Amino acid sequence: MKPGKSLAQFFWRQKKISTSYFLSLIFVFLIPFVILAVSFLVFSESIHQNNQQAVHTKTLDNATSELNDQLDHLLIAAQQIGMDTTISTDDVHIDTAIDLQSALARYQLSSSLIDKLLVFYYRDPAQLYSSDGTYDIDAALYKYGLANTEKMPGKFQTLYTDKPLVLAAKGEGLNGDLNILVPAAGSLGSAPYATIIFHLNGSTIQHMLDQSVGASDQLLVLAHDQQVLVSTDYGKLKLRDLAAGAAPVPLTQLTAAARKNGMQTTTASATGDFFTVTSIASKAHLAAVFGDFVGRYFWILILLGGIGFLCIHILERRQYQLIADIEKKFPAPATASAGLSEQEQLQRTITTYVQAHQTIEQQALQQLPFVREQVFQSLLTGRVGLPADLTTKLQLAQVSLPFRFFTVVLFSAATDETVDHIGQFVIHTNFAYYVTAPIGNNQRAIVLNHGERANSQALLSEIVTADDWQGVAAFYLGGTVDSIREIHTSFIQAASCLLTTEPTPNQKFYIFRHLPKKAMTPAFLDTADQLKLDTGMLNGNPQMALAAFEDIFAAVRTAFDPDMQFDLGSAMLITHILQADYQIHHRLNEPLLRNLLANESLADRHLILNQAVQDIAEAALSQEKRITANKDANLEQYIVSHAASPDFSLSEVADHFGLSLPHASRWVKDVTGQTFTAYLQQLRFDRIKEALVATDAPIKDIIEQSGYYDLANFTRKFRSVVGLPPGQYRTVMRQKGQDA
Repeated sequence: MKPGKSLAQFFWRQKKISTSYFLSLIFVFLIPFVILAVSFLVFSESIHQNNQQAVHTKTLDNATSELNDQLDHLLIAAQQIGMDTTISTDDVHIDTAIDLQSALARYQLSSSLIDKLLVFYYRDPAQLYSSDGTYDIDAALYKYGLANTEKMPGKFQTLYTDKPLVLAAKGEGLNGDLNILVPAAGSLGSAPYATIIFHLNGSTIQHMLDQSVGASDQLLVLAHDQQVLVSTDYGKLKLRDLAAGAAPVPLTQLTAAARKNGMQTTTASATGDFFTVTSIASKAHLAAVFGDFVGRYFWILILLGGIGFLCIHILERRQYQLIADIEKKFPAPATASAGLSEQEQLQRTITTYVQAHQTIEQQALQQLPFVREQVFQSLLTGRVGLPADLTTKLQLAQVSLPFRFFTVVLFSAATDETVDHIGQFVIHTNFAYYVTAPIGNNQRAIVLNHGERANSQALLSEIVTADDWQGVAAFYLGGTVDSIREIHTSFIQAASCLLTTEPTPNQKFYIFRHLPKKAMTPAFLDTADQLKLDTGMLNGNPQMALAAFEDIFAAVRTAFDPDMQFDLGSAMLITHILQADYQIHHRLNEPLLRNLLANESLADRHLILNQAVQDIAEAALSQEKRITANKDANLEQYIVSHAASPDFSLSEVADHFGLSLPHASRWVKDVTGQTFTAYLQQLRFDRIKEALVATDAPIKDIIEQSGYYDLANFTRKFRSVVGLPPGQYRTVMRQKGQDA
């Protein structure tokens, strides 16, 4: 960032945001597309080149094969001509000359390549025989390009041959014509008596080659002894150093020019090495493949670009809208600054907001120990609320309880220097713990969260040793629970253990659940009194609860021994009372617990516990009255809402509230003062009487809507109760209303 440029000016400019989006489009979409396209092009070029080479090779093979077939046909025809008695006869006169011409005409028509079929008899070297007569030897040699050959100097030596021979026809108008000379013998192994001359038309051969070549990038050349005889138009390949339409050049020059232009050359030989057929073809070029690729897939690039620019436009508008919304939500600065741009004003607003937020975070961090203390105090006292509320509290306190089991430990500490980590949540590998603030008479609590049920004492010993808590004389452990919502139970047990244990110098840890089993139900405590105590407190019977308490406390006082380490009776009594109080109020009675911790004598505890038992029983009685009142109201509401049903009965009431018929009948009478039938009839009659006076509806409709379906029976019953039939009751009551 350049000096003097503000944060807003640097980051929030539209041009810079657009540029960043555009660069993202290039790097995320276009560059990968280009890389894939180049890879595809290279791969496609290789495939295209292989396919093209296969096509060129097949074309060369087809042309060579067709030429071989034609040459084989000519050689076989020459052999047949030599053995034909019409042609091999020595007696030449008018009749045999006609037969000779007919035979030659027949053989000449056997191949489309034969332009002229001539026979040179060694016995008659002055003339040539053909299907259309005889030719003077001198004129025929020049006409068909058989004279002045470089192979065999001399006027007639060319025509004497003992093996097939290929000669290029030379002369005006004979460019591309060929002569194939084949010796003719009357039988196999005999000396030749004549030479068969096949004059082939070059245009026909070139047409055959043109038909074989299907692609515009391939040239076929027919040559003999490196001399080009016939070829397709090599001008279409645009070879440098060779002009299009120029006369044929030597094969070596033609192939050299082709290789110089980066083309492929392949040569195949015809039958008997008469000819060579050379293929000259262009190689596949990346530009051609690229052109094909662009023609096929350019629309994808256009589509990606269009989508990208559309996304840039949408995201850009959304971002600016977001910035505008943020600016609206941020509180305006206390003092306006004149002369600042919109970007600078936004930057100042954000900076002010961030600073204020940082201040709030610092204050929250300072308050975190107090929040954490409140959360753990609520866990100890059982004020956990709903699961969602508990989760929210733990998140606010930044506390995670990762292990399954919980144990509460109480101990006394005169000063904060006695122990470490007060108000901190400490996490180890296999356990975590929290040390609370004093809860009464310097007592503190440790909430121990661990992974195994039976190792709470060992973990506590590890904490005491590692953190040097040797100044603490004794630790009192409650039972281990497996739910965070039951931590208060462990706390009650730890408190009972502390209140009823006399520590000794040789023992540091006292565990509630490790008390001897025989002490859990002391012989001097009457089980019936314990049951009466619990029943009286929880069912709201103060007299029963207080009487049972006095009996139990008298037994505890009688059995009390000052030299005894554990006051088992007091421990059980205190635990019963604290747990009963929790069941009624759904939270631990902290004032009661602090009061017990502050008063250790039996007399003081008697007064405190006596008052607690009375308060618990009265609170339960008050709750029972409220519950009963609510149930009674629900019963009346249920009967009133179903009174209009003709089939409504007491059994429906019993089923709805889960009661037996006798119990439901007694309950209805207790609530309404009447039997179910009488109360139901009263409700129906009250509705009917009100409807008779207030509406003009037919009497039959009124009684049917009120739960009766027999008009005659209802009329008798109505007369017996009210003293008048329904119709007369309507008239009388309306008249009274008018008089009033």
